[in-house]
Amino acid sequence: MDPGADAMNQMVKRDLWFHRGTWSWTFTALLVCSTCVGTVFASAASVGAAIARVNSEAMALELQSLVSVLMAFIGITACAVIATNTRLVVLSQSRSHALWKILGMPPRKIRRTVLIQVTVLGTIAGACASILAPVASLLYVQTWAETGLPVSGPPAYSPSVLFGTITLTIVFALAGAWRPAKRAARVNELQALRDAAMPTSHMTKSALFAGACLVGLAGLCFFTGVIDGIYADGEPDAIVAAMLMLLAAALALSAWTLPATLACWSWFVRTQALAWHLARAAVRQRTAQSISASLPYALAISLIGTLYGSVAAAGVEANGIGMVLGLILPICIAGGMGTVAMCGPQRRSDARMLETLGVARKTIDLTNAIEGASYGITGLVFGWFFTLSSSLVGSLLLGMPVIVGLGHLPWGLLAVLTTCCLAVPTITAVASGRLKREARV
Repeated sequence: MDPGADAMNQMVKRDLWFHRGTWSWTFTALLVCSTCVGTVFASAASVGAAIARVNSEAMALELQSLVSVLMAFIGITACAVIATNTRLVVLSQSRSHALWKILGMPPRKIRRTVLIQVTVLGTIAGACASILAPVASLLYVQTWAETGLPVSGPPAYSPSVLFGTITLTIVFALAGAWRPAKRAARVNELQALRDAAMPTSHMTKSALFAGACLVGLAGLCFFTGVIDGIYADGEPDAIVAAMLMLLAAALALSAWTLPATLACWSWFVRTQALAWHLARAAVRQRTAQSISASLPYALAISLIGTLYGSVAAAGVEANGIGMVLGLILPICIAGGMGTVAMCGPQRRSDARMLETLGVARKTIDLTNAIEGASYGITGLVFGWFFTLSSSLVGSLLLGMPVIVGLGHLPWGLLAVLTTCCLAVPTITAVASGRLKREARV
């Protein structure tokens, strides 16, 4: 073997071991998300086998419809969270990638190495998830009982569950890592080192184009509903489609929308407390690299709130909460913990510097708690804005009292999500940034 290539491989292995904590959090997020996706596949396979035994075409069609709706929810959420975590784990190693290039590694090999790392991680996570998913489906499939489908079948270990879970996990992981890997290979060494020290987040042309197209499609949905007289019949379908497209546009433009949300609510906080100003500086520095820390929480509230808010505007109670909450909540918790915990080394480095400057440890812990809460609050403000806007717009277009629409929102579900969105990032930030107490002589 070429000695130079062998040295490069050893360097990559050492870097991989050095960043093992970051990779571990990413693997955990991928494992939870892919298990939730696989649980839908396994539940569908189990129920489908039971339907085949009774030979009911109506139940088969109902199962197809249910799985399509659930995969729209769970698939989009899992894709966003997995891609967010893999993107962040690649960006967090930009300094190592720059050093690889300085030491002579070809750009193509850098990109190939990063993508292979992410692919292997996604494959392992997907394979483990395909084993766990049928077991998890035993509990999750019970939430389908209200649909009238047979839910008492045994767990389904089938090739389709294995293939579908692994494939989607790899695709979602590469979707997040592809662009940072290309940038790691393309950008010159000095620029890469500057980006690692002073990260910046840019709006891509593809995201801008997607956002503009989605806004246009949302306007078309609203206009079509008026022309066809759909709203006069009390049908919220066009409103649901339009609001979901607006939400997708806002998420596609998250490099603008989420920092703007953070700036808006933090402007109202008027305090001279040291912990607040330290936390705000930390949040600004982290979000300059990636807004990923707030995305899972924004997605959790806004996706469920937008759909149920639009439906509730027609005076309809939201059904099937357990089907959605049972998988959306673990995905967003795992993804949110991963994105916050991945900044743990930076947080501990900042804590050591502050302690050297004489800042009390209680103040440092409070700073970390405020930083974590800031990510959750940003997601909550974003999500509740879309939830209430969906209910308000739907009520106005359908001619329903606004209070009636608000009364039919799933307040219990939203309260659980709100609590989780505040507690999870706060606890994670404090735990990942805490320094070990040294023994006093």
